[in-house]
Amino acid sequence: KEQLVGKGVDELWKKRGIAVAVRFKLGRCLALYQQTIRKDEGAKRRDTIETLRDVLRDIVSCVKFVNTWEVGVREEMYWAVYNSCVLALRLARWLRLHGFGGACVEALGRLA
Repeated sequence: KEQLVGKGVDELWKKRGIAVAVRFKLGRCLALYQQTIRKDEGAKRRDTIETLRDVLRDIVSCVKFVNTWEVGVREEMYWAVYNSCVLALRLARWLRLHGFGGACVEALGRLA
């Protein structure tokens, strides 16, 4: 209840807004990743790899977005950075197992 007094309200809504935006973007990335690998489990189509590269770019942009905020907000958004890294590693593993490991080096380098 103390958070809802004065400046706390603005800070609370800012954090919630960031959380909603990040959750939406990561959810979209996960859905696109799952949909893409279900359509082409053997990685035979060229657009599969391009789509997964786009998903990696979106994950990196999500982490950059979180890192643009001040320290207090970033500390509360650690879950977003963690989930982004887990999703990127999962995607990179799939690419590596199908012979496209080089496609994820740049994104993983930026997340490290």
